[in-house]
Amino acid sequence: MLARQAELLVLGRPLLAGVSRKSFLGRALAPLYGGNTAPVGERETASVVAQVAAILHGASMVRVHSVRAAVEAALVADALADQIRG
Repeated sequence: MLARQAELLVLGRPLLAGVSRKSFLGRALAPLYGGNTAPVGERETASVVAQVAAILHGASMVRVHSVRAAVEAALVADALADQIRG
């Protein structure tokens, strides 16, 4: 979904990104776990990174597990987006 987010945004509706702790994040972290998928409990930082990517690419809402980290990341992502847009 992240790779094709622009196609969904063309529909003109708000986009909810639910990337928190998903399996693709576990696979991305596999090199840190001897080639095995990272356990769900070890995906929080990756979840925040994916959330920021979704926001920077136009997501209006994000589904999260760690609210404090998500709010902080969203505030930074919004500030970055403002800088990028000028």
